[in-house]
Amino acid sequence: MPSDATGSPRPDERSVLQPPATESISRVELRAVVREWTASLKEQGLPPERVLALVKSRVRETILPHVSRFADIDPDDPRHDRLLSDSSQWCIEALFEPADTKG
Repeated sequence: MPSDATGSPRPDERSVLQPPATESISRVELRAVVREWTASLKEQGLPPERVLALVKSRVRETILPHVSRFADIDPDDPRHDRLLSDSSQWCIEALFEPADTKG
């Protein structure tokens, strides 16, 4: 694992952000992917602002270029703005959900 300037291990941030292995994805599935990415990065101890930046970047790199192949997403929609905005919102919601209190 790479380390930061202090010599502390740095989480492998990008490894958990794998694109879905599918040719088609719905908004519901995309939301689940964003929430999964968020949870993985959060578990690594990354600060919320870093998690959000990484998730947005990954959506921009792996989802938006292929949006016309995604189910129930109109390719004529202002897709980049809307999906990026929605993804950001889903990420923020997942970041600040109360922890499971089951014990």
